[in-house]
Order: sequence, then structure tokens, then C-alpha cells
Amino acid sequence: MGVCPSIRDWQDYILYRINEMIDRYEVDGIYIDCWGPYPCTVGTCGWQDEGGKMHPTRPIRAYREILRRVYTLFYEKRPDPLMMIHMSSQVNIPMLSFNHTLLDGEQFRSVPLQDDYLEFMPPEMVRAEFMGHNYGLVDFFLPEFRGEYGKTGTATLAAYLMLHDITAWPIWSDIEQWNRLYEAADAFGLENAEFKPYWAGEASAGPLLVSTYTHNGAAMLAAVNTGDRMVTEFALDIDALGLRTVTRARDAIRGDHFEIRGNSLRVPFERHQGRVIWVNPND
Repeated sequence: MGVCPSIRDWQDYILYRINEMIDRYEVDGIYIDCWGPYPCTVGTCGWQDEGGKMHPTRPIRAYREILRRVYTLFYEKRPDPLMMIHMSSQVNIPMLSFNHTLLDGEQFRSVPLQDDYLEFMPPEMVRAEFMGHNYGLVDFFLPEFRGEYGKTGTATLAAYLMLHDITAWPIWSDIEQWNRLYEAADAFGLENAEFKPYWAGEASAGPLLVSTYTHNGAAMLAAVNTGDRMVTEFALDIDALGLRTVTRARDAIRGDHFEIRGNSLRVPFERHQGRVIWVNPND
């Protein structure tokens, strides 16, 4: 910021310093904060109107070239580096080609968010901007709860992100709830599970969206009530998930246990409430 990225000498200087950092501190990755194509009028950037006033342009190709060089440098120095780029609300696809992960979500600091992300981030918005699948990256979401809302909003946000196969950067929220989810996910074997999103499955009904993760005869269900009314019962065909005889199901974060009748799992959902439900025959 404040220096034209198109100037080759500046690019060389930045690469020199990053190379120095890699050697001095033995790092194997880099996080680049707030990295977007900022307006510039220096050098080859900008244009002048007929009245002589300069107008900025956004040198996307120059920023992309810096990222390409940083990416190449890390692969020359480290066998398996990790690069993360932060682009909250300004996801710039050409600049994502030379990165592994994307961080998004800080823009919700400027909205009157309490504990309900569905008020500001509907499912179609999540699918378009935050999933990472669209760009070939792993997406991380940055929560922006403040005060008491971290405790009341974290469980539903976790379910909402998991509904879309998104990973959280768990700050500005309740870390204890995230840890309960992580412990359950590790025990379940989430990293090896098969993901079936709600837009490709048959489990979703009306405002209740359900994505499923299945592994080794068990399932984790990310379910969110996107409607304005309570869903009193949620019936899920256990056999359709390819599960063995199920004895118990529970909310992986809140710890609630749910009744199973025959081949159906019945779970209540408040307005805009989300749950991560672990259906485990061995539990």
C-alpha cells in the first residue's frame, strides 16, 4: 500500500526481504494481510482526463506478478510451503492463482452483527464468495462476533460454515465451542469423509439445509434452518446415508442428544439455528 506494485525495483526489494525472512526465521509459509488491488496513479498506472486530473487504476497484473514471484520463491526454498491471502469482500480471482488458502469475512465488522450471520450472509452469497471451491483454494472464514454474541452465535456459525465445507479462523468467537467441534471431527475422521452438499443431496427440505459427511459407517450432518419459523422436527432417512444400525445421535457442539424413531432422526431447530449432528453407531 502506498508504493506502486508495477515498479520492478520495488518488487525486487520485497522479494529480497522475504527471501531474507525465510532464511533467518526458517519459515515455510506466508500470510499476506488485506491484499487487494489498491488504486494507484504512479508510473504506468492511472490516466489523465481532458482537464488534466489524474484518475487511479488498479494494477491487478502487477500484484499478480508479485504473488507469482513470492509463490515461486517459497517453492524454491521449501518442499511444501503454505501461502494464505486475505481478501475480505474483494476476492480478486487473478491474484488467487498463486496461493493455497484464502481468508475472508472481516467486512462484517462494519455491519450491526450480533449473533446471526444469516441476516447478512444468505446461502447464495456464501456459495458465490466464501466457499473456495469456486477458485480452487481452501477458504478460511474470519468470525466477527463481539462480546456475549461469541457464545450465542458460534455454534450456528460453525454449522453454517460446515454446511458449505468452509474452515474457520476461530478468533472473535467462542474457542471452547470450536474445540468441541474439532474434537468430535477428529474422532469422526472428518478429513477422510465424503462430502455431499445440500444443493446436490436429497436431505434438505424447505428452509432446512443439510450437508452430509459420511465416513466409516458414521455421519456428520451440518444442518441450518434458514427460515424465520421454528422447525419442530427433522426427519432424516438413516438408510439413505448408508449407515449401520444407529443407536444415538448428538449435537457435536452443544451436546444435546436426539431421539431416533425407526429409520428417522428427529431434531428441533429454532429460527436461523444451525447444528452439527454426529450420527455414530458406536457412540
